[in-house]
Amino acid sequence: MLKLRLAGSVERLLGRGYPGSAACQLGRGSIFLLLLLLAPLRTAELIVMLRSSATVASIIARLGDVADVSGPGAESASRLRVADVTGLAPITIDPSVVRSALNGSAWATTAHITGTCQLRRAVRTITVPELIAAATAVASTAGGEVVTSVLREPMAVSIPDDGQVPVVTAEPLDRRQLGSTAYRLRVMNGEYELARSLVVLQVQRWRSALVAARSLKRGEILEHSDLRSERIAVSRSAAEPLDDPAAIVGTRLRRDLAPGTILAATDLQRPAAVAGGSSVELLFTQGLITVTTTGQALAEADIGGTVAVRRGDGRTIHGTVIAPGRVQVGNDRNHPGGTAAK
Repeated sequence: MLKLRLAGSVERLLGRGYPGSAACQLGRGSIFLLLLLLAPLRTAELIVMLRSSATVASIIARLGDVADVSGPGAESASRLRVADVTGLAPITIDPSVVRSALNGSAWATTAHITGTCQLRRAVRTITVPELIAAATAVASTAGGEVVTSVLREPMAVSIPDDGQVPVVTAEPLDRRQLGSTAYRLRVMNGEYELARSLVVLQVQRWRSALVAARSLKRGEILEHSDLRSERIAVSRSAAEPLDDPAAIVGTRLRRDLAPGTILAATDLQRPAAVAGGSSVELLFTQGLITVTTTGQALAEADIGGTVAVRRGDGRTIHGTVIAPGRVQVGNDRNHPGGTAAK
């Protein structure tokens, strides 16, 4: 427009001269030179051609992500922010959006913008097998030999793909992880949760357990020969089985057990530190002097408990159990509760 106005003014000025005159020839040469100088003004505009579609990994979309940009300052213009892609739904980028981004810049009024772009965020899909694998891995840590099957598949989830590798965590909603067990699945990027899903697995567990090797009676003190190990299916309703003989040998049975019965912690009790009718060591301490003798406990008692003991002379005294088979009597402050012989 500037070129046309200036050219028209020059033509009008030259029109006043004579066509063949030197002044006229000189004027026409000046017009040609002026037009060459004005040519960049006509073409010095930013050309923005929006692509039909575009995908970005970042939340921030810049002009160069959605359009082919040419002309003066194209490199700088390409870095202008045109939209924030916070979700997975597509965003329409049209000339009005671009002009809004250019507002206040040198290209606000001179840019030539064409086209419309459908802008989307890059997406990563966490597949159903990936989600199931996360839950299965957690189920396998429950102990013993684990076999799982899927009762209810999770739904695949889609998350923004920003180049980071997400982590899928699984949390059992039943800590025992037996039978039908639901697992809460969370897709994490560091501390941020990106998506959730749910899977239900059928979890079967087998493990070694100690069972009664013969018929055992209530009150028996268990020995190694009373036990054997078997592979059993763990039941949701049954008590947690025991598999360490060291934790069982020397304990007393609370109930009768048939051969093959699985032993549980509720079936056992530790023998009392002092058994009724057993011989015990009596300690009487006064100051730095300790006198020991023996007696017979008249009842059972645990450590810290009080028990009646019959001495060899037939007299009965009371003392405090301080260790298996040992009873403290007298006034020693280190063993309160003892009562001197009467």
